[in-house]
Order: sequence, then C-alpha cells, then structure tokens
Amino acid sequence: MPIVFIHGVNNRVEDKDYEPGINSKREYFRSTFAPRVGMSVQPQHVMFPYWGGQGVDFRWKQASLPRSSDDVVALGSNGAALELWLGEVRFQKGSEAVSLGEISRKEGFIAALDLFWDTASVAVSADRTQEIATYYEASLRYAEDDPAPAWALAIPALDNVAFAHKLLETVAPYLQQNAATPVAVALGIGDWFASVREAIRRLEDAPGDAASAVLAKLGRKSVHESASRFLGDIFVYLTTRDQSGPSSILADVLAKLQEAHAARTPGDDKLVVVGHSLGGLLAYDAFTHYLPDIKVEYFITVGSQVALFEEMTLCKTSKLGIPKNPPRDRLPRPSNVARWINVYDTNDAFSFRAEGVFLDAEDYKFDTGYGLLGAHGGYFLSPSFYKRLAKRVMEAKA
Repeated sequence: MPIVFIHGVNNRVEDKDYEPGINSKREYFRSTFAPRVGMSVQPQHVMFPYWGGQGVDFRWKQASLPRSSDDVVALGSNGAALELWLGEVRFQKGSEAVSLGEISRKEGFIAALDLFWDTASVAVSADRTQEIATYYEASLRYAEDDPAPAWALAIPALDNVAFAHKLLETVAPYLQQNAATPVAVALGIGDWFASVREAIRRLEDAPGDAASAVLAKLGRKSVHESASRFLGDIFVYLTTRDQSGPSSILADVLAKLQEAHAARTPGDDKLVVVGHSLGGLLAYDAFTHYLPDIKVEYFITVGSQVALFEEMTLCKTSKLGIPKNPPRDRLPRPSNVARWINVYDTNDAFSFRAEGVFLDAEDYKFDTGYGLLGAHGGYFLSPSFYKRLAKRVMEAKA
C-alpha cells in the first residue's frame, strides 16, 4: 500500500526540523496507521514529494516582519515547541496544573495515555520516534486488557512522574512480546525518558511568569512567520502551477504520485494520498487536471483549504458562476477518488470543512491539543492522531 504525503506551506528542506519530521511521519504511518487499516507498508512506499523549494523566496529574508524586542532563541527549536505544547494543553484543559491521574478518572485511561505519549513525542528528538511509537502501541495493547487500571484511577491521584514510572512498568511485558524490541527499550531505560519525565512533571506544575512571557513572545513570532510564508507559498503556487519541467512547483508531486501508482501490486493495490494544508490543493489539482487517470482509494486532507479555494474559483478546474442552490448544488468528489476524508481543527485558522462544497467528502474534527498558535502544524506531531485517523478510515460514513 503506497502512501504519498504532500506537505503544506512553511516546509523547507534546509529547516533543521524538516528531515526529522519526515522520518517521524514515516514511522507513525507504518507502525500506527497502516496496521489499523489492515495494510502493510514498506519504508520506501511512504513517499514525501517536496515542493517547498519552489515556494516563496523572500528577497530580504522576511525583514518586513515585526520584531519583538526580545527574540526567543535561547530555548532552541525543541524547547520552544515543548513550551508551546505545555501552554496549549493547560489552556485546553482549563487548568494551570494538569494531572494524568485526574484525566484518567474524568476522561478515561485512553485519554491519559494519548496525552502522555503525545507530550513525549514533543519532548524528545525526532530520532526517538520509533521508540515512542513502540511504547505507544504497547500501551494501547495494555489498555485493551485493562481499560481502567486501579493505579491510574487512584484517589489521591499519582503525581505525573509516578504515573509515568508505573505506566512503563506495566507495559514492559507488552513490549517484550515483540522480539525485535531492544532490551533497553523494553525495560524503559532509553535515554529519552529523562526528557519525557521532565515534560510531564512540568505539565503538572503551574508555569511561572517567565515561562508565560516566553510563550507569548514565541507565539507572536510564530504567527508572523507562518502567516507570511503561508500567503507567499499560496501566491507562488497559484501563479506558477502550470509551469513544466523538473524545477516546476508540481514536478516532484506528480512524479511521486505516478511512482506510487506504479508501485501497486495485485495483493496490495490501495493508494493513500495525504495532503496537509496547501498540499491538499496540490493533490486535488493533480487528481482533477494534471493526473486524472491516477486512481486513489483514500484521499485524506488535513488542515486543508480545498473547499475554500473552490468557493473562490481558484482550483485548477474551478468554473465561474454561483450555484443556484448552494446547499444542494454541491460538486462531486474527484471521479478517480474512491473516498475523501477531510480533517480539521476548529482552533486551526487555516483549516476548512469540505462537505458544504463537495458531495461525498467526509468532514471529521480532530482536537490537536493546540490553540491558535500551534494547531495548524500540530496534527502529525501526535501518535494519537494516526490512531484516530485509521479509525475513521475503517468506519463507513454514517
């Protein structure tokens, strides 16, 4: 089963988190998503076409952006991402101190597991994704056997560090079921755990004024940078998408789609195409205009704007004119797409619904755990997203 992931705006190969992000997505698609939809995926069959190099190039290197008097640089990219995540979780939960034990009692043990491992995925470096994914799957198997463990529901609740140690202790036998799991991982002594332990400890501690100030500055800087690249990449794509040649903005996207189509085998002939953000529009234009003969079993748009661009008649195949009865006169999904699932987060200002414009598109809301500052890029950071996405794929539309 080939999977093609088409990235959205704000992706550049020279960014230090670009390659680790690809490796992380590849691992979660293979270990968490694919098994749940009854498919097996080889690493080489998770493809990542790249178009960011043909996106906007700021002539003065974004010198037009407003500057804070204090740039947030001391944290580093991983520390900044964790700071943002912890702040958003506190906001979403409505509490300055978030207890995994209380979440287990109020929302269920699975909710606490998802939050723990989603936090872990942000706290550790991307080269630890395989270990996090392995532990996450083991935790879910444990939860199937014991969906409400007494230790997780205890009153008073275990503190977050004690919760973490107990969780690793109880899932160890489930890790050891996999003979390929390294002993160090199976015993929970990977060197990544110190970072996770510190992150979930801080989740339970109310932040100080300094941390709140850092989060605010980080947010202002992030919003300006993201918005400028977002608009720039859109303008460049819309004005250059018909260009041809190996350096054109769609060249690698079309090539990877054709490669994935050719990689089908008689016993494994499904093609999954995932478009994040503007990547959803690139895929839609490919299916409806540039590669109409490509057959796609699952077209998954995440935090995307396809319906918005269609409303503005900016898709490649858009036709001018206002439908007489918009609620009824909707457009069909692309004829070469068997199923279209569209995922959005209401906190993501750049994500839009599809059902109001397209017949047979299926809208699903997903809570990334982030607020306005981080929701657009937050979907694929969480292992729980891949689990829930697979569940939607396996469910028939009501």
